[in-house]
Amino acid sequence: GDNCIIGAGSVVSRDIPANSVAAGNPAKVICSIEEFREKHAKLLSEKPVFEKPWNEWPTATMEEKLEMREKLKDTFGYVK
Repeated sequence: GDNCIIGAGSVVSRDIPANSVAAGNPAKVICSIEEFREKHAKLLSEKPVFEKPWNEWPTATMEEKLEMREKLKDTFGYVK
């Protein structure tokens, strides 16, 4: 279908409806494009924002690293 997102490594064996997100083996429709956008917009709005781009963090001062750690401490998947 038009305007679809297919997950990496998925095996598409049938037509996928337009405006869908599909993944798996065989690929199955997970949600609509609109649901996908809403979910990811919400996730992005809840994430911390940093002054420096990610590729400059290796040169960050200890103070900047501690600030980053504090902002990330409640983020899913972050381990102290």
